[in-house]
Amino acid sequence: MRSINIKVAILLICFLLGVGLGIAGKSLAALPTWIAPAFLVTVGAASIYYWRTLDETAREAHKFSWYWGSTIGIATVIVLVLLDRSGLNFIQSLADAGTLGENSSEAFINGAYAIFLLQTVTSAGVWGIWWLRMR
Repeated sequence: MRSINIKVAILLICFLLGVGLGIAGKSLAALPTWIAPAFLVTVGAASIYYWRTLDETAREAHKFSWYWGSTIGIATVIVLVLLDRSGLNFIQSLADAGTLGENSSEAFINGAYAIFLLQTVTSAGVWGIWWLRMR
């Protein structure tokens, strides 16, 4: 039960940070430079504590879902890029619409976010499937 509380606390902090920035109309770049390292250290310490409270079954579920979910997420991006190169041109249509960013650095950052999002979503899906199979 303690590990669930830690996970909920970390997610709540991230959510409140995002909502606070959204209400203020600011981005992460507008925060003081010390906040990001402090946030990463805090979340890292909480994650280590969370990992140590898990039993072996929960640890295996996390490792399995991290490996396969991340692999599927990266593979999905690679397939989308290869399909786009073969003639679908949906990435170019997104670029033409201005949704990828105004310049190449913004497009690169948005691509990194896309990979992170796909890895997170597929990892959560694999984690859920793992638990359903083991119950």
